[in-house]
Amino acid sequence: MTADPIVSVSGVRGIVGESLTSDFALRLGSAFGTTRGAGRIVVGRDTRPSGRTLVRAVLAGLSSVGCHCIDTGIVPTPTVLCMVGEAEAKGGIIITASHNGPEWNGLKFVSGDGSFLDEKGMKEVVSLAEGRDGFAWKGYKSLGESWPNAWAPYRHVRRITESKAIDVWGLRKRNFSVVADCVNGAASTVLPVLLSELGCKVNLIFDSLSGEFPRGPEPVAENIGMLGDEVKKRGADIGFAFDPDGDRISIVASSGRPFGEENSIVLASRLILTKLGGTLVVNASTTSAVDEIASRAGCKVVRSKVGERNVVELMRKHGAILGGEGNGGVILPQVNWGRDGIAASALFLQALLEWGGDSDTLLDSLPKYFMVKEKITCEKPLKEVEAVLLGAFAPTSIDRTDGIKLFFEDGWLHVRKSGTEPVVRIMGEARVKGKAEAMVGEAISSLGKTGA
Repeated sequence: MTADPIVSVSGVRGIVGESLTSDFALRLGSAFGTTRGAGRIVVGRDTRPSGRTLVRAVLAGLSSVGCHCIDTGIVPTPTVLCMVGEAEAKGGIIITASHNGPEWNGLKFVSGDGSFLDEKGMKEVVSLAEGRDGFAWKGYKSLGESWPNAWAPYRHVRRITESKAIDVWGLRKRNFSVVADCVNGAASTVLPVLLSELGCKVNLIFDSLSGEFPRGPEPVAENIGMLGDEVKKRGADIGFAFDPDGDRISIVASSGRPFGEENSIVLASRLILTKLGGTLVVNASTTSAVDEIASRAGCKVVRSKVGERNVVELMRKHGAILGGEGNGGVILPQVNWGRDGIAASALFLQALLEWGGDSDTLLDSLPKYFMVKEKITCEKPLKEVEAVLLGAFAPTSIDRTDGIKLFFEDGWLHVRKSGTEPVVRIMGEARVKGKAEAMVGEAISSLGKTGA
């Protein structure tokens, strides 16, 4: 390889043919199978063209160490998480780079409990894959087999419709009109099944399985203008936008106005905490609107480091009823232990059903915060970044759960290194948009002046 892949609790990601090759994918499959032991492993992928090659390498690697593979084909990441439990498998692998561009791909690793590997587990797999010894190679009589499974989407949908939060009959009676932008990704294989089950009139855009992303792959406001146009054109009740592997979702109101990806967890929190109560776990970068929602419902909010696995660990520790991240990620443990854009779409329809009005007034009813998100290339160690920021700002308090988060009377600023890209992320939130923009702008300027 000519470059190093990015390894984190989000899995392994790299540029195909450079930091991620078929050879390395095979070794990762063999390493994961070795650490799991011979048994069933669920494998799925998103629609990226490189996935066709990488999945063969992964299946070969798993087979070589005696693992029997349940190949779900193209399905959303959360569908694989569901299938690990359904199949009583020892783990799972999803070939996806989530929101990264089409030149990227990666592998996400799922443990037998249906959640992603923790940092220790990831290090074990990658260390073994990068070495030369330690693989549990099998002889020709003990090699694993692979077989396709076409039922994974239906198992996933069943789990969603069995959730205590979803009134299936009420939704069928309401017969919502929905437009969904699947970015030619994996959501196309499961979302129509769910929406049909919930009695919706379904219109899909960008629903091919080509893996050629027609817009920026992240479901953020600046990328989903065409969805807004389609929602207005068709007079739909609501619109949903997904990322390539279907674990993140954002909403468009009936007027075509985007909710903003931060409001995915806000809306889900209001529905679940008001309806069922319990503890909410979100990461350190998630909007303060969830704290306001939880306070109104008399519920507790716990914050983790950024990273899906980190959120899930605290959810299990605190027995949380809901978790998520401000990037459009919603985790409903009644369905599975990961971000699930498909399940979230059902929660949003339920919220709209119980609201009784249209999706524009639903959006207007949510707490108003403004967040600005930027990223820069910055090679400085975190301690130096912190010193620069404290020289430029006078916070009322500091949180070092993940990077450095500075609190002010009227907002906060969070700076941390990304676990999925070679960048530093800078986020600011305030009640006034100009304040958030000013904080982030000053942070970028200060880091730039010091040779970031």
